[in-house]
Amino acid sequence: MVFLQPSSVFQLHPISAYCLRGGDVIVGAMGSLGVRWSGFGRRPMTWLGVVAAVCTGYGGIAVIELTSRADEGQDFLSTGLAAVADPVILDVQVGRGAPQLADVRVEFEGAGQGRIQTELLWIDLDTPIPREEEHQSPDSGSRYAAPLRILYFSDDPHTAIAEADAWRLLDNRDKYRRWAAACLAFGLILVGGLVTILVRRPRERVRA
Repeated sequence: MVFLQPSSVFQLHPISAYCLRGGDVIVGAMGSLGVRWSGFGRRPMTWLGVVAAVCTGYGGIAVIELTSRADEGQDFLSTGLAAVADPVILDVQVGRGAPQLADVRVEFEGAGQGRIQTELLWIDLDTPIPREEEHQSPDSGSRYAAPLRILYFSDDPHTAIAEADAWRLLDNRDKYRRWAAACLAFGLILVGGLVTILVRRPRERVRA
């Protein structure tokens, strides 16, 4: 059976090499503490695998989601048509703790398309809601207060977003992508550690 050597990882794909190198660092650190791989129980390996799976899955999904949302926001900003929505109605969930924003319904004049009524995409669900009313007009000066600047696509005017939310999607990518990428990298390093441990354990048994 052929085993990967730590010295050969730099011949692999750069990401794989980085992860296996990180795994070798983990193995080396544990070895310096006198840990023998033949005595490395299944439970620590299981927990290490769980952490690796969670970090890799969460980080990967977060990176993809942040990038996808930012691309959609950029599409609205680049090719969308601007309009001013008035009136604006907030649909609110009440009766379960603090009132929570559910939807934002708007009405605006489409270019040559008459009055358009639709619900906005990618609304900020963390928007404070002052009143426990299921349907209410936003307060003056609040995020969705009318007149509200929105963006929509000419070929599908019912697909619309608040201009502020389009920018928010881009800002969120720049703000959180580094943390998501770090989580993904950490998970991949743990995967590299698991691979290295599993490779070295048979060698420890042979030497024993």
